Amino acid sequence: MRRLVAVTAALCLITTPAAAQIQYGESVPVQLESADGLDPCSLGKVVDLGYDSSAMIFAGPSSDYDVVDYVSSDDLVWVCQEDGDSFGIVYSKEGEQDCEVSNPQDFAINYSGPCATGWIKSEWVEIIAG
Repeated sequence: MRRLVAVTAALCLITTPAAAQIQYGESVPVQLESADGLDPCSLGKVVDLGYDSSAMIFAGPSSDYDVVDYVSSDDLVWVCQEDGDSFGIVYSKEGEQDCEVSNPQDFAINYSGPCATGWIKSEWVEIIAG
């Protein structure tokens, strides 16, 4: 009986989905990396979101992460990463602030500039340049 309980417990740990393993307060940094000497991020616009006109920004590349902020329809964001159905973005709440994302990078680095970062569902952003 003890062996059956131990095996069952081990199987539960093995089959626990990754989303359930996310710890509260955990976040995934947005990275900048360019290919072929191009800018590491593309300019995007938050698309029409309907009734409440806001989109959630998550701490990581899925809705299983904490919501850390919101952006509105027509806000401009820098799309710097793609992971599944999420974009890693850099954005400013201060209007047209220079987020310092237009210098090519030879290798991936975590964004550490003056603007905010987070993850948004890719369906909520339209790439408009880059």
